[in-house]
Amino acid sequence: MLALLTFSFVGYLLGAAQPAWAHAELIGSTPANGSRLAEAPAEIRLRFSEKVNAVRDGVTLLDSAGAVQLVGTPSPGSESVLAITKPLPDGVYTVVWRVVSADSHPIHGAFVFSVGDAVVAALPGGAQSDVDPGLAAVFWLARWLGYAGLALLAGGVCFLIVCWPSGWASARVRRVIAAGWLTSVMCAGAALVLQGPYSQGGTLAGVADPALAAATLRSGYGAFMLARLGLLVAGGLLALALTRQRPMWIKVCTVVLLGVALPATWAGTGHAAAGNPLTKAVDTLHLSAMSIWLGGLAVLLTALLTRSAPPSAQAATALTRFSPLAAGCVATLVLTGIYQAWRGVGSIDALAGSAYGRLLLYKVAGIGVLLWLGALSNSAVRRGYANAATSLRGRAAREAAQQEQRSRAGLRRSVGLETVTAVAVLALTSVLVSTPPGSRPTTAPIAASTATEATLSLPGGARVSVTLDPARVGVSRLALSVRDKAGTDWDVPEVSASLSLPARSIGPLPVALSRLQAGRYQSQSLSLPAPGGWRLRISVRVSDFDQHTVETEVTVK
Repeated sequence: MLALLTFSFVGYLLGAAQPAWAHAELIGSTPANGSRLAEAPAEIRLRFSEKVNAVRDGVTLLDSAGAVQLVGTPSPGSESVLAITKPLPDGVYTVVWRVVSADSHPIHGAFVFSVGDAVVAALPGGAQSDVDPGLAAVFWLARWLGYAGLALLAGGVCFLIVCWPSGWASARVRRVIAAGWLTSVMCAGAALVLQGPYSQGGTLAGVADPALAAATLRSGYGAFMLARLGLLVAGGLLALALTRQRPMWIKVCTVVLLGVALPATWAGTGHAAAGNPLTKAVDTLHLSAMSIWLGGLAVLLTALLTRSAPPSAQAATALTRFSPLAAGCVATLVLTGIYQAWRGVGSIDALAGSAYGRLLLYKVAGIGVLLWLGALSNSAVRRGYANAATSLRGRAAREAAQQEQRSRAGLRRSVGLETVTAVAVLALTSVLVSTPPGSRPTTAPIAASTATEATLSLPGGARVSVTLDPARVGVSRLALSVRDKAGTDWDVPEVSASLSLPARSIGPLPVALSRLQAGRYQSQSLSLPAPGGWRLRISVRVSDFDQHTVETEVTVK
């Protein structure tokens, strides 16, 4: 079975279909990253790879001194727009943005642009998703225990309805189901209050902020979490009713509500939320199969396979019923897991080259161990426990009881190992749901700029702005901007420049300049033959009789 799982998994990844992804990416912006604008923009526009949700004050515009020029909340959707309501003077501006992906995980990033003469280098592309470590650890624990609670509640109830109807009388089983319900409610409440500071990039202290809690309740994530809490209340009442009476309609409603509807709320708050209806259905089916299988193991371990449990034909009947049910759950987990892996990873390269892919490999290994242990348990049921149950009717009671106890001890060991392994797999799953999938789109890295900028003062408060881009050996561009004391372009009669490299006795080399407009000049065919500290000399003639000369050093690589 493990070999079949691995073969099918790899085969699916090699398929030609195009996978989807979760965690949005910024795929474009207006102004563009690193752009130089002649005039200030009227709005900031961010385009994402998928639908995103707004975060309060999700866009901040900073000037070159770090002062905040604009703070606002972008419109939700795949394209977020924020109008600029006041004029921006010439200078360099940084846009810092933060949104929440459709899968409920926050992402953030930044880009730069300039207005006027300033030249900037684009920031490295790509969205970031770092979170406060303490908040991330608590959120991970809430997810992990939430999965465990779902398994105990939904899986335990389904086991009793399908495999062991008389088990409702067991105090141990009732405690298992009650623990699953209480854990699920507590973790759902924790996930609801943690989402606010998680989205805003805050810390655990943010759970006390009512504004963040209100924002979460208004979001799609909040709607799913409220639905989860409502289903838990209804499911708890139905499970309580089953302890007293068990008509078929209550059984059916309980299985549908806890085994299907409740897992669907996880599909609405994880990676599947960014996918199509098929993806959500597959994710729900995967969680349902996991819950039924692991919840059944929990009931077996705590009630039916304990040393103190008396020999009973009921145990043999329950085990023989659960065995094919567990096999069906395993098959469902394999098929749905292959689809999820293909969708989340998309390629062999991403499988080994991304954190998501490596975590997925660990999870596959854990499931492989579960399959092996499950096969051992299934074999023990077929060869030992069922025979023991038959012997209860045809052999001496003492001999039959001894055989059943030996079978029960073997099953207890294998089921115990299955449960421990399942707990580890759930822990990996809790990390996996907060990790960006390996098939997410990536923005090509932008090479670091080697541009050099300087501002040189002239008498009377005027100045010359200088940009050499790139400042490296070979063809470069020298841009000059002359401004008067008021900061406006100054249409002077003449500007000239030269470059020299004293360390190698090169120069001075005249720089041919062309006039672009009043006060602005650009080099023509400038080539720098060697690296080092070049001396740039600029002469500005401001009248028929006055000329000012300034110098600066530029490093060429």
